[in-house]
Amino acid sequence: MAVVKPFICIRPAKENAAKVAALPYDVYNRKEACAAVAGNPISFLNIDRAETQFSDDVDTYADCVYEKARELLDTQIAEGVYVTDAGDHYYLYELTMDGRSQTGIVACSSIDDYVNGVVKKHENTREDKEIDRIRHVDTVNAQTGPIFLAYRQNETLKAIVAEEKAKPALYDFVSDDGIRHRVWKINDPAQTEAIEAAFAAIPATYIADGHHRAASAVKVGLKRRAENPGYTGEEPFNYFLSVLFPDEELMILPYNRVVKDLNGLSREQFFEAVKEKFELEEIGKEPYAPAEKGTFGMYLDNTWYALKVLPQYKNADPVKGLLDGQNFRILGYNVYFCLLARRYVHGCADAADRADCILDRLYSFLLVCEIPLILVLRPGRNHDGRFLILQVAEDFLGDERHIWMQQFQGLDQNRFQGPECSGLGGIFLGP
Repeated sequence: MAVVKPFICIRPAKENAAKVAALPYDVYNRKEACAAVAGNPISFLNIDRAETQFSDDVDTYADCVYEKARELLDTQIAEGVYVTDAGDHYYLYELTMDGRSQTGIVACSSIDDYVNGVVKKHENTREDKEIDRIRHVDTVNAQTGPIFLAYRQNETLKAIVAEEKAKPALYDFVSDDGIRHRVWKINDPAQTEAIEAAFAAIPATYIADGHHRAASAVKVGLKRRAENPGYTGEEPFNYFLSVLFPDEELMILPYNRVVKDLNGLSREQFFEAVKEKFELEEIGKEPYAPAEKGTFGMYLDNTWYALKVLPQYKNADPVKGLLDGQNFRILGYNVYFCLLARRYVHGCADAADRADCILDRLYSFLLVCEIPLILVLRPGRNHDGRFLILQVAEDFLGDERHIWMQQFQGLDQNRFQGPECSGLGGIFLGP
């Protein structure tokens, strides 16, 4: 059963919350991070990406970068940018994007639950990507980025969340990306006990986003245990900061790809290869967003096309069938991986490294960047997507159906969740 605890929270003073809040550290390259913190010395991105405080000739992963992050946080706490709440509390975090909201419970999850599989994963991690966050958390000596977890809807928690959200919010602001953020602190001891007990009856939680940050936080905790052999299990390093959302509130976003070339293929060769697994239909000049499972959009040479998976390549398996018919297996493997050799765009013009933006922004991007090819995926319907993320995580450790997922780590970071915890950086810090 899940161990999800209240915690002593370090958070911005109310008047600083909007300026402190930052997007996740990994949505920026270095140049973009420097631009984002310009003129805002208390943005948490200054701490999360402390290389922004140095000239370009200083390596992003130099020791002085991590030491600078610790110095900045300590200084800002001393100056009153942040406050430390007395006692252990749960918090509620609501974000609203494009008219829809989702609300999570901010808490600390057990590293033992992660190790023992109570916290379930749907992808593997790469050690090289973990090292940076391990060094960051270890040096700063604080939990600096909540892990986005999901749990199966629980009526007790649903009622508590609704009751607490009827009270005045601790924070209420709209970030630069147009997303509204609201936070409540749960002060009632009876509610705190009820939340902890409700989670204790839940058999599993699921990582929706933040596999590398979770792995890094757990490894720091295990390191601290080794350094403190007399630990009791109650020390803060036995837990990692998380925000837990009910599965029924998750929305599935498309994960589109911007591709820089056809990997040496001519247009005709590429089309012939695509037709081996897909029906190919020319749509015209207007952007095409697929509406049915098993269909995809493609933009090539100023023309939009619809791709539909041929029937013989669909799968009746309840998990692989969703994957094959929906997004990743067929398109990811047969087109993006095999034909195009993962030739997606990194940092073209002013775009972020990721290309999982919504279609209208993606289309605007390609018009100014002269990108030859984009692949557009259909956003999963909520029921399919919730089933997929939870079931894949349930089966991940022992089911050979998902060996392919291990082969594709770093290829398609699954966009099962959304909106992401945009603007959450710096709002909650754990000891």
